[in-house]
Amino acid sequence: MPSETKTTIEPLDSVRLAVEAGTEEGRFDLTEAPFTLEFVFGIGTEGLTPFEFELSKRTVGEEMRVATRRETAPQFFRHLTLPLFQQLQPPESFFIKVRVMEARPARGREVVQAMAALTECGSEGGCGCGCC
Repeated sequence: MPSETKTTIEPLDSVRLAVEAGTEEGRFDLTEAPFTLEFVFGIGTEGLTPFEFELSKRTVGEEMRVATRRETAPQFFRHLTLPLFQQLQPPESFFIKVRVMEARPARGREVVQAMAALTECGSEGGCGCGCC
């Protein structure tokens, strides 16, 4: 019987997630449909974000649910750009469902681009990540 290999999220992986958000657990009324979040895992200047820590060692296909509050979200996600924060002001507390769609070693170019994007974080006008 062939064994099924599962890809786990590791440092410097290119990660693609499907994300939904809502005002209550199991109710995803803040997003019309899942949106895609892609980033290089573990590239932040301060190490893993709390969000990445929650994702660490997850496998492709696995889902996780996270509850967070508006005032703690910038610290939870740090430099990761979430369209949710760009499109609307999240409620006081909200829930996020994340499904790991892909995790593969990032190409050199992806790592360089991710590092360059970090230099924009906190620059005048902000970077759109929700942390600035």
